[in-house]
Amino acid sequence: MTDNLDAIGQAYKRSSLPVIFAVDDAGILKGVITDNDLTDLIRFKPDQTVANFISEKTSIAIKKDAELWQLIKIMNGANALGQSVDKLAVIDEGQHPVGVILRNDLKTSLG
Repeated sequence: MTDNLDAIGQAYKRSSLPVIFAVDDAGILKGVITDNDLTDLIRFKPDQTVANFISEKTSIAIKKDAELWQLIKIMNGANALGQSVDKLAVIDEGQHPVGVILRNDLKTSLG
């Protein structure tokens, strides 16, 4: 998590996901960097490391075995941020990221 902005940007370009997962040495999720976060970092804090950025940000995630109603509640604002989210990290029992759920994908799958 000591990567700088350039490393984050390169990781984002290589990623097949619309987010970058910030993990510690054990692979435990510590935060999520979105495209909006990346834009803010470039514009306002180009010398900041991932660790510093993540320490200033509240990230939320959902366990992979959560119920659909829990997912919907969290995405609609019943979370630590108190606001709706369009991208939500999915974690396993050990807090390791296993994927991401996008609001648009959820809307599509629910019809």
